[in-house]
Amino acid sequence: MHIEIRPSSTGMTRARSRELALRLKATFARMTHLISRVVVRVDDATRNGSTTRECTVEIHLPNGEVTVINERQRKLGALVRRATERAWKAATHAVGLPPKGQRPRVTAESRKVGLA
Repeated sequence: MHIEIRPSSTGMTRARSRELALRLKATFARMTHLISRVVVRVDDATRNGSTTRECTVEIHLPNGEVTVINERQRKLGALVRRATERAWKAATHAVGLPPKGQRPRVTAESRKVGLA
């Protein structure tokens, strides 16, 4: 999995970019083999004088499918945290993995047969 971070004039330092890359690696560790590339863009989204920032996360799968997540927040840390969280949920859905900590459902029929 290749991680590409594209900061603009948002005040995102190299240290913050490295921290974001490490966060993404840790977040997608379970599905590294299922994702070919993650592209993150952080831009200023000033509208009507507000100082919000926008984060776009693109998740590229090996089959060519691309999932795009957009998030807006005022604070950069909250923006990155929330965008990463939403990207992980979208990626697990796109590749078909159950969410972290969730077990496969056991039906009543499988209990009767003794499969569970």
